Amino acid sequence: MDGILKFMENKISSVKIAIAWLLLSTVVESAPLNNVSETVANTNDSDAAAIGSLSPLRQEPLILMDSVVIADRQDIYAGISGSAKLGIFRYELAPGSLASELAQAQAQSAGSSNDMELRLVAVPGNSYFVSDGSFTVTFRHSADVQQFTSDYDLNPRFESPKAISYFSRGFVGLDELISNIRADERVLTLELDLINPHIRQQ
Repeated sequence: MDGILKFMENKISSVKIAIAWLLLSTVVESAPLNNVSETVANTNDSDAAAIGSLSPLRQEPLILMDSVVIADRQDIYAGISGSAKLGIFRYELAPGSLASELAQAQAQSAGSSNDMELRLVAVPGNSYFVSDGSFTVTFRHSADVQQFTSDYDLNPRFESPKAISYFSRGFVGLDELISNIRADERVLTLELDLINPHIRQQ
């Protein structure tokens, strides 16, 4: 009898350990996502209103067209009033001191700056990403993708059998272009190519 009781106690202990390990694994797997979200959202407390204006039911990222964004790996623009750091980028929600500084720097370089045009993107879940205006289109099986590319005068940068990532044509008219493409019967989906600001670009 003692042997049977000992065996049952060992079994119960094993089950408890297995359940505890499963719960711990679930917490550990979910933690990095929560940490990333909090890191981005807390970059500037005053930005909470801008992101918080998004409907909780909204699932689409929202390009903040008035935002000003620059890659600032060396913190060249640190200390500019009204700007905030986001990973390797510096930004302001509307043109201000940072925009003026960038315009002055471009004028001094005779307009030869190689910096791409960027915007902040508010993502559901209270976080910011960055966009250069590029996007990826997934096509229906029967779609003529070459004709589609020609129809919209787009420039592919990456291609796969079912999807193409297109270079940006800039942000002027981008909303209308995206709406027209999403309404095209040849298209399954269109997604913005978002840049994670906390991943250092090469």
